[in-house]
Formats: sequence, C-alpha cells, structure tokens
Amino acid sequence: MGEVLEFRIEFTDQVRAAIELAITAPEARHAYGEALLFSCMALRQMDNLGTSHPVSRSLAQALANLQDPALPMRLLLGPPQVSVQRLRGAMKERTPDAMGNVVSTDIITLVPFRRQKGKKRFLGTLEFDSGRALFLLHPKGFNVMGEGVNYYAPLSVAILLRFLARTRSEDSVYQSQLRRIANACGDALLSEQVTPFTQPALALGITEYAMIGS
Repeated sequence: MGEVLEFRIEFTDQVRAAIELAITAPEARHAYGEALLFSCMALRQMDNLGTSHPVSRSLAQALANLQDPALPMRLLLGPPQVSVQRLRGAMKERTPDAMGNVVSTDIITLVPFRRQKGKKRFLGTLEFDSGRALFLLHPKGFNVMGEGVNYYAPLSVAILLRFLARTRSEDSVYQSQLRRIANACGDALLSEQVTPFTQPALALGITEYAMIGS
C-alpha cells in the first residue's frame, strides 16, 4: 500500500487535546484519506468499547443524527478517572462502569499541536489504496482496567470529526460527505453491523459511497 496517514490525538488533560495528521499521498487523495481515517476510527472505538455498551450506543446515536460535523455533539461519557471508593461501590451494585453524564463535546478545546505528549493518547496509522485499507490504533496512558477509556475514546471520535470539518470548513461538498460518513457509522452500530471482522470493509464501503459514489 503506497498511501499512509499517521495520526495522533493527544489529550493533555481532561478538557484539552491536540491532533496531528501526517499523510504521504498525492494532494488529491488527502481528503479521502482523512475521511477514511474518521470512518475507521469511529467504528473501531465503538467496537472496542462494546457494541451494546451505553457509551457506544450514545456515540452511535449522536453520529446517526448528526447534521453538521463542525458542531458539538452531546454524548454519554464515563468518568475520566475512577476513585477506588467509587469503583468498589459500582462493583457492589454490579455496574462495573461507573457512568458519568451526558455532556457536550465542546468541553474539549482543540489546541495547536506542538509535539506535546498527552496523558491519554490515541496513536496509529492508516495505510490505504484503491479498495484496501489497514488501520492500526494504539491507545496509550490507560491502565490495565482501562480507567478513563469510556471518557476519552468517544471524545477522540468527536474531536477528530470536528478537527477534519474545521480544517476544510470552506469545502461544502466535503462537509456533506463527512456528515454522511458519520451518519452511516452511527447507523452501522445501531443496526448491529459492526464487529471486529466487518470493520475494515464497512469503513471502506461507507467512505467510498459518501465520497465517490455520491
């Protein structure tokens, strides 16, 4: 595969994040690569969280109903941190995920990337060419219990979408394509199409239809 997109989403704290994308591909393929990255990221994060988990379902519903990719969404998030006392209480109640609240994703401020290393990080690569894609995602900074993942993982999807939309804010066609991709990713989770095995083909199909078949 000759086209490669490397990315990093760095949460420097609970309310600030920086994003960097580096793509090796012809200029005409940049928008496609970015959109495919979002499709892969959304499906992978929802599947990793659990396709029936309330946080995944909340993200899927927000994506399915999205009208403007540049605007904030409202999501159900878990807590960024879980105290031992709260964790014991949740386990006693047989609810291992001590859930947080529904919040607007504009709680996260996107700051310029200056090679800062976040406390919570999502790093990876997307290799792609015609009809094929290989997506690798590496969460960093989460302990063995995945503390905070139900907070940072859905937000990583939301802020990546915002970042891409605002990067090409003058391109109305691209905005419409991003919206369709987000809608289709949400619908795919809600209709139980997302599994570890279907993600690559789904991401490709969704992106191809939105950007080439439209």
